[in-house]
Amino acid sequence: MRKLVMAIAVSVTFAVTAMTGANAQDKRVVKIDVVDQAATGAEIESSGGTGVLRVTQGEEVEIHWTSNQATELHLHGYNVKTKVSNDGEAVMSVKARAAGRFAIESHGFGADHHAEKTIIYLEVLPR
Repeated sequence: MRKLVMAIAVSVTFAVTAMTGANAQDKRVVKIDVVDQAATGAEIESSGGTGVLRVTQGEEVEIHWTSNQATELHLHGYNVKTKVSNDGEAVMSVKARAAGRFAIESHGFGADHHAEKTIIYLEVLPR
């Protein structure tokens, strides 16, 4: 009986470890550079003149931003904000829970902190 309990405990530990590792790998990392107030990146698609990052509902997304001008970025609909320093990097983490198209706006560049500009759209496709 003791060997059976020990075997079950080892199996459960292995299963939990495997699931935890799989969940950590499920996070999608996207790199976006903002140069002269325009977003570029390998995963950005063009749609009507403004870039779109498409993800699937339920996906964990970590966006790594760089910019040549300081700015604050705001993901509308999710109310996630991050500040990017010029020539620095910032990370925006999002659990894509709601389907739809959401603007990621800059709340000013450099010294002009009042001009809002849509940098890119996050498009969350339903499962």
